[in-house]
Amino acid sequence: MKRIASCLNVFLAMFLLAPPALSSAATIRGSVSDERGLPIASASVTINGGAISVGSSGSFSATVSDQDIYTIRIAAPGHYAFLQTFSRADLQLSNSAGLDVPAMALVARKKGRRLLVFGGDTMMGRRFLEPRSGEPVLVRADSAEADMRAILQHMKPYLQLADFASVNLETQLSATAMTESLPKSVAFFTDTAIAPALRWAGVDYVALGNNHTFDYLDVGLQRTLAALQATGMAYSGAGANDRLARQPHVAEVGGSPLYLHSYVGWPGNFEPNQVASATKGGAALGTADSIAADMRSVPGNALSIMQYHSGLEYVSKAPLAEETQLKLAVDNGADLAIGHHSHVIQGYEVYKGRLLAYSLGNFVFDQYLPSTQAGMLLFVWYDDDRFYRAEVVPMHVNGYVPTPATGTIRYDILQRLARLSDSDTTCVGSSGGHLTVMACGGGVDRLAPQHLDVGSDETATGIYRLSSLNALPVPEIASVTGPGSYRLGIDLLRRGDFEYSGLFATTDRTWTEHTGVSVIGTDSKKMQIRLADDATVTTGMKVFTRVFSRSNPATVVASFKSDGCARFRFSLQRRPDGVGFADALATGPVSVIGEIETGAGITQAELDFQLPRTFTRSIRLLVEATRCGETATPVIVEMDDLAIIEWQTPWLGSGSANPEAAETQASHVQFQGP
Repeated sequence: MKRIASCLNVFLAMFLLAPPALSSAATIRGSVSDERGLPIASASVTINGGAISVGSSGSFSATVSDQDIYTIRIAAPGHYAFLQTFSRADLQLSNSAGLDVPAMALVARKKGRRLLVFGGDTMMGRRFLEPRSGEPVLVRADSAEADMRAILQHMKPYLQLADFASVNLETQLSATAMTESLPKSVAFFTDTAIAPALRWAGVDYVALGNNHTFDYLDVGLQRTLAALQATGMAYSGAGANDRLARQPHVAEVGGSPLYLHSYVGWPGNFEPNQVASATKGGAALGTADSIAADMRSVPGNALSIMQYHSGLEYVSKAPLAEETQLKLAVDNGADLAIGHHSHVIQGYEVYKGRLLAYSLGNFVFDQYLPSTQAGMLLFVWYDDDRFYRAEVVPMHVNGYVPTPATGTIRYDILQRLARLSDSDTTCVGSSGGHLTVMACGGGVDRLAPQHLDVGSDETATGIYRLSSLNALPVPEIASVTGPGSYRLGIDLLRRGDFEYSGLFATTDRTWTEHTGVSVIGTDSKKMQIRLADDATVTTGMKVFTRVFSRSNPATVVASFKSDGCARFRFSLQRRPDGVGFADALATGPVSVIGEIETGAGITQAELDFQLPRTFTRSIRLLVEATRCGETATPVIVEMDDLAIIEWQTPWLGSGSANPEAAETQASHVQFQGP
């Protein structure tokens, strides 16, 4: 197993090629092994419910009808069953005919072994009920529970694989609106129907130690606890006083005790504050003293889990204060420590043989920032109280709906986690389309990345994608100008292939649309722009992205299929530091990146620019289109494979850099926070 990946193979970027024509059938190949890599001849495999023949080596090859989604279920006697989800986008990204799924591993069942699953920040209020103009309502007052079940339905099969499932419930619950709240900028409440909906989906426990548990004071807290108790949902991390708030939930899982603690990391700069005291309710405050004392009080034969809500929002690495508290918990006996609050995914670390998960990101939430839409479910196997193995299921919170991540969004998550889980004690690898996390040693080695071969074709030019994580194609990008000359970068958009649009019947909330002029097709998976007159049509990102490195060189690329002449101007809008979100959308400064002109047929665009250097909190890409030429008929243009490539290295070559060193540099991209 490799800590960052196996051999990097270079293949032509899909945004330089027209995607393969869709056929009525798709070929999917793979294999099933145990966690040691040994084939399981007795494995059973289904794809979208249809049984697939498995050979004696555990391998299979199946031709199935063309679908948007392919759900693979693997099982074997004496093993935990598991799911893998792929999409048509994975077929298009594949470097061969059909889809070759990397080896999928099943974990053996044994006495004392338990499988726990954890999800991140969860709420279904605010924009679920009152979305932005033109967007669908997801939760209606007269059908709240049914609507919430519909939101959770795609992750339910995953949650139900585990022996015990948990999420961080970052909201109060109430069947009616509440008006008196803490004096803070954002206060949440969600209909009480979320409690039975979560139970229906397979959630057994919710962590309440967070900064929204006391948003509507004691009334909201009492309603929350009553709603949870009415459905039998377990919880900890909040209570009518600090003693009750600090009490762990104790469950019996697999015949052994499980202790679950939950804390918030700060009291809040308002009065009354958000934490419980001897005379008021609230969240459990996780001080060094309280965490140490509570972890030491757990019986030695129990599995001890701490969830800690702290740190900073939207940053890729947990602050030292949060890392210190998670490690303090382990020092005092915790077997697993999980962080929340950043709303974006962060890395893993095996510390003293125990697992630290710094942030799981969002599970169900209504945030617009693209980085908050990448999430994960964490599956962890324990042998009694000993960490055995973890597996990460990448998630895409698509239009507020949690779904299995596929295509480039899945690979973005995998690569981000691989880069951020950088520790001598932590080994990551892959199982199918998932990430695995284990302690290094005992046959699990940290191996250096292998040689990057960009080929020797003297005519090679253009932008290439790199394949990593045991042959899964990923959006790491190399730009090649000649033999041995290249640079590496990342795609800041991850959504410019439009392949996620309409998946799982979700509604896109990423791109601006103009009725009758610009739409995103759910079948063609392209943005279609209809230019019927000489007016300018503007589209682009609905919101800003905070994830970029100031002053780095960058390139906008796109592919166009047009039936006539059209001009496209690409611009970058900035949200300056200190400017509100709505004001920045309306008046944020805009700078032109460049222009291209399409003719009838295929046109490829590559426009170089430099990311903002100072005074910029976030950025968004805008695209203006106008018709050119003399024609009385509309011009129809399909835009696809749009990317903002932020370069992570200078131009490299055989004489200027070691390819292995360059690859290592690209595998450790540092994302800048807000």
